[in-house]
Parts: sequence; structure tokens; C-alpha cells
Amino acid sequence: MNLPKGERLKMYLRLIDSNDTITMKHLLQFSAKHDITGITCRRDIAELVKLNKIYREMGAYKITYMEDHELSRDKKKSINIQNKLNISKYVNEHFKDFSQNNDCIFIGSGTTMEVFARNISVPIERLYTYGVEIARQAGLNENIKQIYLVGGEYRRTSHAVCGDWSTKMIKDITFTASFFTATHVLEDGYIYNNNIEEAALIKNVMKKSRASHFLLDSSKFMLNIGGVMVAKADEPNTIVTDADIKNAKNVPYQNLVIVE
Repeated sequence: MNLPKGERLKMYLRLIDSNDTITMKHLLQFSAKHDITGITCRRDIAELVKLNKIYREMGAYKITYMEDHELSRDKKKSINIQNKLNISKYVNEHFKDFSQNNDCIFIGSGTTMEVFARNISVPIERLYTYGVEIARQAGLNENIKQIYLVGGEYRRTSHAVCGDWSTKMIKDITFTASFFTATHVLEDGYIYNNNIEEAALIKNVMKKSRASHFLLDSSKFMLNIGGVMVAKADEPNTIVTDADIKNAKNVPYQNLVIVE
């Protein structure tokens, strides 16, 4: 197998991201299974370190998380405002297509989610979230009866709370549907978040949801930044985005809904 360099680097990033601890020995074993020489493997890993995509700690390689480069919530609010409104409006108008019933839903953190929560137009019995601003916006919406803010460490940049308490709080809950946004989606077909605890919580909620959906304005696609892999792009039931996505190349997802 003669993989191009770019494909090899993406493959190593996915492997390292999916393992808490991975050594050069494991990387070499993995490479051998894919007919990649040891010399090429070592060069690729060295390049990923140089690019600050990964780092070495106590003999193991780990993903470099890019939280320091995250825009604040206040800055995010001013980006693609109309597209976020259009996405929110579409999902609310077609809510029955996204959730079998409105008994118990989960909404993740993010400015797109804030617009969505504020404009929900169907009765919701229970809404769970880890977003402080989501809870506030939901509290202003008379269609939402009960609101639960799961616990954890407060993140000032995103106004989100998540951690072990969040996981414990939702342990015995099954969600009718869950809705999230993300930091970005790469052309490798993976959805990313730039916080490890937030990403872990999203993965957990998705497993406990009968349906999961991502609301992503077109600016989230093809950004070449680091992060934690949340899901393959074909795992959610739906990815809803705006018409500007047509300007992006290589977005072949079957579950993509484009809002004109």
C-alpha cells in the first residue's frame, strides 16, 4: 500500500486521538500492518510533532488540543449570524423530522445552539444541556417546561460546564434526540471539538440518544486546526448547514441537509 503523505498523517492523527496512550512501538506495529516502513513512520510522527499536532510525554504520543485558539463566545456570536438563524429556523419548522417526540432532548453548547434553543416552537417536556447560555435562552422560551443544566467545571471561553458530574447526571437517561454544534469538520470526514471533556460528553450523549443531529454553519467545514474527534461525519442522523457549503469541496456526506 503506497499511501500519500497527507493520508498517512491523517491516519496517524486518528489513531493517536483514539488512544489515551500510544508509544512509538505501537505506531511502528500499526505502520507495518499498512505496509509503511519504520523510517517513513518515524519521519511522519516527527513532522506531526513539528506541526504541533501531537506531542510526546513520558514516552507516549498525544494529540495537541487547541483550546488556547478558541474564539470567545462573544466573538462567535457575530459570525455567520444569518446562516445560524436560517439553520435554526429550518430545524424548528421540521422538528418532527428530527425527534420522534418531545419528551426529553439534549442541546449542546455553542452560539448556533443558543439561537436554536431560543426559537424552539414546539412543546418540550425536559431539556438537558451543559451550556450556561443555552439554559438561560431556554428559560426565556415558554415552550420548554423543565430545564436541567448538567454539572462540571465552568469554561469561561464557551460558557459551558462539563466533566465527571455531567456523565453521572445523565447516566440513566435516554434522550429522544440530541443537538450539537462543533468546532470544525475536516475533509477526512470527522467532526471535532477542541475540548477533551466536552468531546467526551458529546460522545456519551450521542450513545444515549435515539437520534443525534449537528447544526453547523458552513464556516465550520474544512478548517485545518487541531482538536478532539467527536464522531465520523456519517454517524449523526443529520448534519444541517447553510447554502454557503456549496463553496466547499469534498463534502460528500449522505446525511447532509443544506438550508437554502
